[in-house]
Amino acid sequence: MDSLSVHPNYRNQKIGTELLKASIQRAKDKGYSTVALVVEENNVKAKKLYEQVGFTYKKTITLQNHRYHYLYLCV
Repeated sequence: MDSLSVHPNYRNQKIGTELLKASIQRAKDKGYSTVALVVEENNVKAKKLYEQVGFTYKKTITLQNHRYHYLYLCV
């Protein structure tokens, strides 16, 4: 998956959470042991969602002059 977003009209309905959980389940079904992602350093809402689902911060990385947090989840 390249990105995850929910149209503003449909936010705060747990749609992003369900999409994320479905992606994690698909990774499990495919035999992956880890799911990782990057999120913009200042995207507080997204980081909160990922942490609530169980992702853990590992490090900050810079891509094309933008700072991102790298998070991972063992599945």
